[in-house]
Amino acid sequence: MRVLINEELVSLFIGKEGKNIKKLMDTYKTNVTVHREKNDTKFRPVEIEGSVNDIIDTVMEINRSMEFYI
Repeated sequence: MRVLINEELVSLFIGKEGKNIKKLMDTYKTNVTVHREKNDTKFRPVEIEGSVNDIIDTVMEINRSMEFYI
């Protein structure tokens, strides 16, 4: 699954030394990849791979964590 993260929030999403992404992957047993390319709307694609339930849990956690910055 691919989701889009606002370019301005990508560094917060990744965390220092990838801490936040590593925690997501460890907690939900998914593989999370932030792509370097941007699209015209200033969002960066984030790819999430894993089982359907783990992907859903990961996306929900991303939504919860990003709510504080919107």
